[in-house]
Amino acid sequence: MMKVNQRERGYSLTELLVVLAIIGIFSLITVPQFMSMYRSGLVKGSMREFTSSLRKARQLAATRNERVRVRFKKAASGTTIQIERGGTDPLNPTWVVMSPTRKLDPTTYIDSSTTLPTTSGFAEVNFLPNGSAVDSPSAGTMPSTLTTDNNTVIIRSSWKNMTYNQYTVVVGTSGQLTVTPSKWR
Repeated sequence: MMKVNQRERGYSLTELLVVLAIIGIFSLITVPQFMSMYRSGLVKGSMREFTSSLRKARQLAATRNERVRVRFKKAASGTTIQIERGGTDPLNPTWVVMSPTRKLDPTTYIDSSTTLPTTSGFAEVNFLPNGSAVDSPSAGTMPSTLTTDNNTVIIRSSWKNMTYNQYTVVVGTSGQLTVTPSKWR
């Protein structure tokens, strides 16, 4: 029998393989969960970016005492969001860009079932100085409040394997926002 020196310690090949198998199994379980969390974060971030733009526009309309609108458009490179102010004349606004154009994450998009008014290919939400949300009338006509069949934005993700991959944003007549997460397909 060979005497083993106490200083020559180590792990056997079997022990190393068992540890590697445990790490592999753990990775197979956790990596998909992390990917789902990452994707959910991107979709939720896009929803927050969109609702922040709406809230900012409403606040600017009230503090500047002028009409402000948020315009957004779906393009091949992603959805763009822009805030514009229209001045104090509600009948004939002169639109001026207030902030740089923002983009939502390319994996999220505004769905075609969105029911907001559109002007020149842009869907938009207009806010009056009192904070109320109105439609986008033609020049010279007084804007009217958004109706319940004309006030919804649906933000979707192209990823399907998430808890919530769709957010429905409803703009109330007084300008308040209601966000409802849901699963789409």
